[in-house]
Amino acid sequence: MSNIINHEFPCWCGSAKWEVKFSQPGYQLLHCTNCGVFRNDPPPVSNNDENADFYTSYYEIKKEDGKMELPATKNSRFWKVADKENILAQKDGTVLDLGCGDGGLCGELKADGWGTVIGIDVSKKRIINAKNRYPTLMFFDVPISDTNIKKESIDLIIMDNVIEHIPVPQKFIEELLPYLKPSGKMILITPNMRSGNFRLLGKRWTPELCPHAHVYLFTIPAINKLTKSAGFQYNASGSFHLKLTSPLQIIKRLVTGGPKAFLWKLGQVSGDWYGRIIGQGQMLYNITVKN
Repeated sequence: MSNIINHEFPCWCGSAKWEVKFSQPGYQLLHCTNCGVFRNDPPPVSNNDENADFYTSYYEIKKEDGKMELPATKNSRFWKVADKENILAQKDGTVLDLGCGDGGLCGELKADGWGTVIGIDVSKKRIINAKNRYPTLMFFDVPISDTNIKKESIDLIIMDNVIEHIPVPQKFIEELLPYLKPSGKMILITPNMRSGNFRLLGKRWTPELCPHAHVYLFTIPAINKLTKSAGFQYNASGSFHLKLTSPLQIIKRLVTGGPKAFLWKLGQVSGDWYGRIIGQGQMLYNITVKN
């Protein structure tokens, strides 16, 4: 029998009614009975203003020395979506990578021909690295409203593995809408809670459940509801698979981490294969257009 509870922390959709999917020491995974989103409880942050300090500390990394050339290869997950949906026919405009980290995708976008590339991340330490790696690109460590970015100036906003960190996601993406040009697009990439990985592994899908860092976890219908509620026009959505772990990497786990680490990795790989069988990859994407 499902365990339905009323929680003092309502869902982004306004509902306070949650189904408890499972409980683990220190947290539980909840499922909203209204919009279908999942949420880690307690969440690592409870409001959007806490994100900057939390993720600056979370990504405690050293400053990198030396400037980098623009990358010749496309390693970011974004390109899997771009290839599936053919969304980059026009690349001479302005693109914003929101949650850019160390700037890797920004470098790839510039090398691919985008005219103006902007990166924003709440982690001040990662932006230091991004500026050091790609000094010719534009980076900010403050919210978009505190930058000099003009409204209706952006052709494409990319958020790769960002929306799952946001405690109030509807408000967050509503505030991005004015910065897009008419017919500008936004792409969200985030873990897929209908993936073969979650269906097979459940609470053991730890790389993406990530209760110490993720707040909301989405299905494709749930993220479509979110972007529609925020005022965007639906364009396309789907899922994609990440690169499979090689047999050599699995054996390496046995050698370096012992039987427990080996079995954990083998479980994750089994989830990857199951996702391919049922046609649901680890990551989902949502593409929306400004009305």
